[in-house]
Formats: sequence, structure tokens, C-alpha cells
Amino acid sequence: MAKKRKTEEETEEEELDLETELGIDEYNLDRECLEQSTKFARFAKLAAWADRKAKRKDEKVKTVRSELIKEATENPEREIGKKSPNAQDIEAYYRRQERYKDAKQELIDAQHEASLYAYAVSAFHQRRSMLENMVKLHGQNYFAAPRADITQEFERQQREDRTNKEVSKGMKRPKK
Repeated sequence: MAKKRKTEEETEEEELDLETELGIDEYNLDRECLEQSTKFARFAKLAAWADRKAKRKDEKVKTVRSELIKEATENPEREIGKKSPNAQDIEAYYRRQERYKDAKQELIDAQHEASLYAYAVSAFHQRRSMLENMVKLHGQNYFAAPRADITQEFERQQREDRTNKEVSKGMKRPKK
């Protein structure tokens, strides 16, 4: 019995979870930095497990193919319909078998999953670099929001300077 394949919605849901994991809350950089290594380690471990799973599925494909080739060569007339089939006949035989198709599809799915986790690990390397850059910018007050009292003081100073210029234009200095 073949395993149930993931639906498009389940795949999209997983991608959304990855987007959430990779997101950076610029207002909590300290927490993000502390969680980075834990998140990275979790996805690196998942990537290793997915890679291991793909390797096992590859071995399963090879085993199923070997079993089917053995069946075809032991009784070629019944399985293939020829007394002495050639390599192409045997390959065509095992590729049409459901056991082989199922094992091959499981391998493709496992390789896809392993690729996604590998990309996630790569994305966490990029996330780390981004966190480092954001912390540097934060240290330089790049994210500092303007304060109302500073803004009001600046505007008051500008009004005072304009008034002083206008007044000084109207005043004449006596000549010596």
C-alpha cells in the first residue's frame, strides 16, 4: 500500500512555517540572536534526517529494481513474453511495475524534502548574516525613532532663526 502524498495545502503550510522561522523581529534583536543557533541546529538536524531518508529510499528503489529484474530473468516468457529478452525488454518490464513506480515516487518526494531542508539551512546562514548587520545598525542608532521633544525643539529653533533674520533685515546699523 502506497503512502499518502502531501497535498499542495500541506506543502504551502510548511513553507509558511519556514517563512515564520526565518523572519526577524527588528524590535527584539536580542531574542532573535539568542534563538538563531537553536533554530539553525533544528533545521540542520531535519536536513540530515531528510538526506538520510532520501538515501534509504534510493536503496529501496535499487532493491525493488533488482527483485523485478530477477523475476524477469527467472521466468522471461511469463513476465515479459519473450524466451530471451534483451536489456531494454527487462528495463521496460520493471519500469512498468507498480512496486517500482511507487518506490521511485517515494524517492523523488524524499529528495524534494531533503532539498527544501538544505535550502532552509542555507537561508539560516543568510539570516545569521542579516542579524549581525542589523545589530551593527542598531548599535549606530539606525533604527532610533525621532523623539517628539527633539522634533519640537528643532522646529522652534527654525522659527526663531527665521524671525531673527527678518528682524535683522529691517534693522540698519549706524555707520561710523
